[in-house]
Amino acid sequence: MRTKLVSTVVASMLLVSSVSAAEKFIGVGYANVDNEGSSSSGVSLDVGVKFGETFKQKIAMKYTLLGKDVNNLGDIYYSLGYEVLPSTVLALNAGLGFESIGSIGTGSSKTAAYAIGLCYGTSLTYEISKSFDISASYSKYDLSYETLHHKVDVMDVSLSYSF
Repeated sequence: MRTKLVSTVVASMLLVSSVSAAEKFIGVGYANVDNEGSSSSGVSLDVGVKFGETFKQKIAMKYTLLGKDVNNLGDIYYSLGYEVLPSTVLALNAGLGFESIGSIGTGSSKTAAYAIGLCYGTSLTYEISKSFDISASYSKYDLSYETLHHKVDVMDVSLSYSF
């Protein structure tokens, strides 16, 4: 399972780096997570590429660090948006979400376990300048690992730098 996750992350980063007519971006933000009634907050990191004139598009990876006792979340997503007001883009996002759920096994055969599933949501982005934008997003994760199945809601506000 961990090998699949690492392979997916590496493949998405290679795809992101190979898009030539795109702006690369990196973002940092604050996330509030509701994991079936248990609320926590943390820092989100977002990296990817943006492209498109009429329809604004993104391919990116986001990881949310929630703290020592809470499972961290991440997703690899595609975003399709449209400029609804000058410098303001409303977008729909969809992708593959994952959550670290601890370790399985005992002794030397102990490995990390990840719940994986769909994630989807929406975002509103305001372009402050050519290089900086601020966005607010809402995402819903529908994750599974063997018999474990749960839903996670994430609200995020972030500042991104494009280069």
